[in-house]
Amino acid sequence: MFAHILKSLKEFKMAAYNDYTYKGYHVRHFPHDTESIDLVWHRDRKDRNITPIGKTDWQIQFDNELPRPIDDCIFIPEGKWHRVIKGSGCLKILINENA
Repeated sequence: MFAHILKSLKEFKMAAYNDYTYKGYHVRHFPHDTESIDLVWHRDRKDRNITPIGKTDWQIQFDNELPRPIDDCIFIPEGKWHRVIKGSGCLKILINENA
């Protein structure tokens, strides 16, 4: 019985990040213990700008491009395939979908 419950919990995936609002800003936090396997290729439904909060060695990679550092504001067009590549520590970014 317990094995069935544990198997169900392992199959239930939570997002690799936490979203919250701080002083009217949309913030996304990827904890330091985020698993690289959980950072999947995806597309967004809206244009957006992301801006790192603090220094980070995490990277972003767009389809058919080399990874690049998340060290300044980055524009992500609606529907463009991309992924985040884990660095050390955590990653916090501001997300602006009014790009």
